[in-house]
Amino acid sequence: MTTLRTRTGLMLGALGAAALLISGCGGGGSDSVTGVTTTPGADGGTTSAGPEPTTTDGGTAAGDETGTADGTPAPDAAPAEPAPTGTDPVIDPAGPTAPAAVLANIRWSDRGTYDRLVLDFTAPFGGYQVQYVDALTEDPTGDPVELAGGAVLAVSIQGATRNNAFQTSDTTPLKTYGGPARVAPGLPNLKEVADAGDFEAVLTFGIGLDHKAGFKVMHLTGPERLVIDVAH
Repeated sequence: MTTLRTRTGLMLGALGAAALLISGCGGGGSDSVTGVTTTPGADGGTTSAGPEPTTTDGGTAAGDETGTADGTPAPDAAPAEPAPTGTDPVIDPAGPTAPAAVLANIRWSDRGTYDRLVLDFTAPFGGYQVQYVDALTEDPTGDPVELAGGAVLAVSIQGATRNNAFQTSDTTPLKTYGGPARVAPGLPNLKEVADAGDFEAVLTFGIGLDHKAGFKVMHLTGPERLVIDVAH
């Protein structure tokens, strides 16, 4: 049985062994970052809730791919490419970043032949690991995390958090993800996304799928986001 205990040490060990994200509707939304609230630093400086929407990645607008956790509808989008087929773990061996990026939003859409999940962040994040597991436990409690569906993808992201209180200073404002900890997109394969831990700047999610299928992971910028495509 594959069980993910979502601790920093586990992720680093996996990297060595490998040789070295309420209901929403599918169909995209605007790219405004709606999940983050901020508190100014002691010097009175302020910061925006998140990165401004831009057009990147070969002309793909950052906001054209998904709906948002608040249910904001948007135009349907045709799949940009064929559905993914690989089911092996995907590992980015990059180390953690500092300060940690704060989760800004969770978005999703049905892309015709695959479902897309997008985790937006306020700043660059570090390495990540996405893999199928038989059981998912919360970091650091070890409590089981139950998810809808018949298969589970576990996502661990280094240098990421829902709340940067442990890294604030006189000039670094507090940022907190204010969105839901659990969302139910209800797409053909993507059924549920749940928080599975936020510990030592490692952010963990469980993705509940209707069934095991091929998936692909992309780290995109403008804004910083982790995109996970799962075939229908």
